[in-house]
Amino acid sequence: MVLVPVPKSSISDAVFEQLRSEIVQGRIAANADLPSERELSQTLQVNRHAVREAVRRLEQAGLVQSQHGTGNKVLDFRQHAGLGLLPDLLVTADGDINTAMVRSVLELRHALAPAVARACAQLGGPARADRLYGLAVELAAEDDLPLLQKVTHPVAVDPDDTLRAHAGLAGWPIHSLRAEA
Repeated sequence: MVLVPVPKSSISDAVFEQLRSEIVQGRIAANADLPSERELSQTLQVNRHAVREAVRRLEQAGLVQSQHGTGNKVLDFRQHAGLGLLPDLLVTADGDINTAMVRSVLELRHALAPAVARACAQLGGPARADRLYGLAVELAAEDDLPLLQKVTHPVAVDPDDTLRAHAGLAGWPIHSLRAEA
């Protein structure tokens, strides 16, 4: 018999995940009042401390705004949330891939890549500019997914060939950050 560790999840984590999903999927609309701690604890059959902790995390994630004396207002996550929400946006409530969101992420990356390459070429000197030009010629000549993955994937054979490395050389450390899961 093979046993594996049981994932640990607190009650407040479960409340947070459920409320976050409801907000992201639009079942709790932006500008709506979040039910009170008391209502949520009764509905979810959990203690108020777990609800309070979950609401605090929702506020930190930019999904709700606590208003002293009047409760919690749901925010439009498109305007207030950070990249930490991206994994939730990539998958629909049914567990399917959200192709519109994936397309949006790829379009953003496509739009940023030339600016990253330009800054890298300008700051990296002639050798770096020549290498970038060579990569661009290779990519234009071949519609080859393995080549594209070699050039842009963070586990490429030559780390200097990754878009992340180019961004770092261009002085753009933000591109090297990963969204927390």
